[in-house]
Amino acid sequence: MGLMIDFVIVALLLVAVGFGLVLERRVARLRAMLEELGPMVEQFALAVDRSEDTVQALRSVAETGPAPRKPARSAPQPGVAPAAKARRNHSATIRSANGSGPHNADDKSELVKSFFASAKDRST
Repeated sequence: MGLMIDFVIVALLLVAVGFGLVLERRVARLRAMLEELGPMVEQFALAVDRSEDTVQALRSVAETGPAPRKPARSAPQPGVAPAAKARRNHSATIRSANGSGPHNADDKSELVKSFFASAKDRST
């Protein structure tokens, strides 16, 4: 009877080890997929920020009326910030003035980068 219990315990231990190996492989695949998704998540975070900025701009235009139009420039001037950076700075100004939105694009991208860095640290 004692030998039968030992065999059952060994069999259960083998099943547990096998399940652990299968689970480890699945977790490794999941981490690899998450690393592939990293750039897409960063782009998505930037797109969300741009849409939030657009909504804020539309609300401000709806409340105050349209701003006077400036003449279009034919060529970009040296030393002028790129449009994306200018939008980010503008959105930070709008958010700080309105008190809405605790994060800007840089904070979200840092959050995403730290997530993937911690996932890599856990896998080693």
